Amino acid sequence: MSRLASLLLVLGLTAGQSSAWQASRVAPEPGATSCSEHFVIEAENEAQARALTPRLEAVYRANVRLARELRLEVNSPAGKLAVLLLRDYADFQSRLRADGLDEQILGYFSPAENRCVFFDFNTHPAVNGLRQELDKLHRQDEGRRRRLAAQIDQSLAGMNQRILQHEAAHMVQANIGLIPPESNAPTWLVEGLAEMFELPFVETGASLGLSVNRYRLREFQQLQRGEELLPALRRLVATTSWHGGADYSLAWALTQYLYVRQRTNFGAYVRAVTTADEAPAGGTLEQFENIFGPLDGEFAARFAAYMEGLIARHLTPQDEVRSRAAP
Repeated sequence: MSRLASLLLVLGLTAGQSSAWQASRVAPEPGATSCSEHFVIEAENEAQARALTPRLEAVYRANVRLARELRLEVNSPAGKLAVLLLRDYADFQSRLRADGLDEQILGYFSPAENRCVFFDFNTHPAVNGLRQELDKLHRQDEGRRRRLAAQIDQSLAGMNQRILQHEAAHMVQANIGLIPPESNAPTWLVEGLAEMFELPFVETGASLGLSVNRYRLREFQQLQRGEELLPALRRLVATTSWHGGADYSLAWALTQYLYVRQRTNFGAYVRAVTTADEAPAGGTLEQFENIFGPLDGEFAARFAAYMEGLIARHLTPQDEVRSRAAP
């Protein structure tokens, strides 16, 4: 695996990873605090905290817009949403070890604390390695310098989209009532809705949640097979098992499909699974089929045709999925 591919590991938390949902045993690092309309950000200095504000506020606005499109009630959070930005990768690793969390994680939302925790992505070892290599190049290697600089920009953009925006989406959705932490929402829906916001950042939030996640689309193209699609969909919807990368791409694809093709029913489904005290006697599959109809060969065929259309419109034959361990 290349350094760039290794850097683009996007390792988030799922509802099934219970250790990640516990309150941290480590006190927040002291630092500067910056407040925006909906967030309070603690960082090493105020400039670092303020730099996160536009992206976080864009994620918030886009989630509110999505909830309203689905005709769901939007609650006002009880207070500002907390974000802790640790100084560097080493500090973040120390926190993960102290809390007994997976050291591959690059950012997370803790419902127990109602807070997101990140670190300055510029301090990730792979980014540092690329910068050191860039610094060693002489002027005559301008072409190589431009390629390395582009790799650094691409790496940081990937982490911001698939870690920071993803985890911030979890926090916003929990606090505006889209996916309440105490609800029985299935993991595929929780993750699929967060993946809707892994998109290029614009301050208006216009691209977040409303366009196609090309990274997950490339991933879907590589990981999903036509003859295996129906069994994979039924397992995703009907069970609590979670198969890492393949399920993240499938969860995004199913969420995207239902949002575009069955938006009214999708809103009704989100409302049903987040307000019900428990799943119906027939389980989560029955709950799904009560709203969307049978999850059978015809459903899989319509879904596959939609995804093939997205691939044809948004990907080129040269597109390759970068290897990674988990989203």
